[in-house]
Amino acid sequence: MSVTTNMTADDHSGFPKPRASADYAAALALAVFFLGYGSLLIGYAFATKPPPRYDAFGQVMPDLFGEGLGYMVVGILIAFLSHLLVFVVFRWRHRTWPLLGLLPLQIVVIAGSLEALRVVDPVLAVLVAPAVATLVVYGVAALIVRAERISPLTR
Repeated sequence: MSVTTNMTADDHSGFPKPRASADYAAALALAVFFLGYGSLLIGYAFATKPPPRYDAFGQVMPDLFGEGLGYMVVGILIAFLSHLLVFVVFRWRHRTWPLLGLLPLQIVVIAGSLEALRVVDPVLAVLVAPAVATLVVYGVAALIVRAERISPLTR
């Protein structure tokens, strides 16, 4: 009869190693960013779609909306990747933040990322704005939490 443990060959302490647990709050927060940012961006594209143009014979001229939508989906994936890289660093450092604390922050990041589309070049807004918005929002939140922890007023 053999006993299986969670120990490696060089670990002879007799204690099993702790297993990593899944972070469902972070997964849900990332899903909120992906679905919120993507659906609002695609919805904005459909809302601002120009009316169809007609040629001299009354036939609808094809537009490039489908191609633009494809580029937009790729842009959403790149925006999610840049957000993910910054979010993972903050989540690794502040793993104890609850889901109800993360969701408002994610909504603010979505709003900041979409607002950047109005202010700067769209390519720059898709590539850089989600990472910068995540860095700013989570950085400010981390500073606020840190200030509340060390403040003499909260004791």
